Amino acid sequence: MTPSFLTRAAGGLTLCALTACSGGGNTDSPTPSGPITPTVASVTVAPSDVALTGLGATASLHATLSPSNASGTIAWRTDNASIATVTGLGSSATVQAIAAGTTSVFAAVGSVEGRVTVTVIPIARQLTLLPAVLQVDVGASRPLTATLVADAGTATTLTWTSSVQSVATVSASGVVSGVSPGTSTVTVTSVATPTVQATASVIVSAVAPVVRGVTVAPVSVSILVVGTRQPTATVDADAGANTALTWGSSASAIATVNGAGLVTALAPGAATITATSVANP
Repeated sequence: MTPSFLTRAAGGLTLCALTACSGGGNTDSPTPSGPITPTVASVTVAPSDVALTGLGATASLHATLSPSNASGTIAWRTDNASIATVTGLGSSATVQAIAAGTTSVFAAVGSVEGRVTVTVIPIARQLTLLPAVLQVDVGASRPLTATLVADAGTATTLTWTSSVQSVATVSASGVVSGVSPGTSTVTVTSVATPTVQATASVIVSAVAPVVRGVTVAPVSVSILVVGTRQPTATVDADAGANTALTWGSSASAIATVNGAGLVTALAPGAATITATSVANP
């Protein structure tokens, strides 16, 4: 305090304030020269959960300090850089997928930090199917070969479908079976990434019925000259096959055979009678 002295002078009262020459300085605290910056109370990272679909995929992150007028240097870090990395500049950062899994990314100001959960989901990239056009007969089966290109850690399970199952069916391993003449489309799909597909055209052809063999009974017979004998011919063939036969004699001077297989003996001796399939000689 500054000491005050009251003195009287002629014609009135005079108040004089005298300041001591030494030892009596002002001890009040100085007034601050500017506003005080509030301490960071919390850090919030948005979005709070990030799903990165496919290795190499990226997403943007943003950190917000509370209170809103707080300030400080934001440091970004990841819990597991083998799953996802983070590159930050101030309040913004970019997170990138490295491998399948889940990790956390942090934005910190000193000891105060915010956190975001990052999940990396590997995906299938491409499917190819060979041959692109598959020809198969009714009743026969042929395989298709699928090649999958996918991120490490992606499930490699595939599903197979045929557009016209009355024409062709397909197994879980990609083997196509012909059912009836016509065309169908076989589609193979990645279970991990259903948008990744490949197709092949299937052409099913009818199979011409086949004659497999002819047997004649009896295998040996004796006939008197001018006598006749009717051997029996049996044709082993698919349903619908042409079972017509032609007959021939190895020695027509000894024995002849007509178109129905009737053998006529003409002279003593031996002859071989042959029945031949018209469809499969």
